[in-house]
Amino acid sequence: MSEPVRYAFRLGQFFASIKPGDVFPKGHPLAGWHRVHFKRESLRTDPECELLVSQPRAGDPKLLLRHSLTDTVMSADATEHSGNIEEEFSSKPGVTDETWGGA
Repeated sequence: MSEPVRYAFRLGQFFASIKPGDVFPKGHPLAGWHRVHFKRESLRTDPECELLVSQPRAGDPKLLLRHSLTDTVMSADATEHSGNIEEEFSSKPGVTDETWGGA
């Protein structure tokens, strides 16, 4: 298991930003999960942009991106929401290192 590294996720000039309390509404397939916004005016030092990147399982190349403020885990799904970048990314609550990745 690696120690987490502070990181800001960026697509082009836009940083991923997650606001505490900004969740998908009831009835949405991702209800209760946090929305991820991509904002040009955000800075990598903005607390809403801070992610902790780790590699929870030795030998597993997958990385875990945990949002510092909300303690949620970044997720992406381009199959269902391919027309809206902000709905392709979400941040899932209640994920531990042990349950992450379907363990």
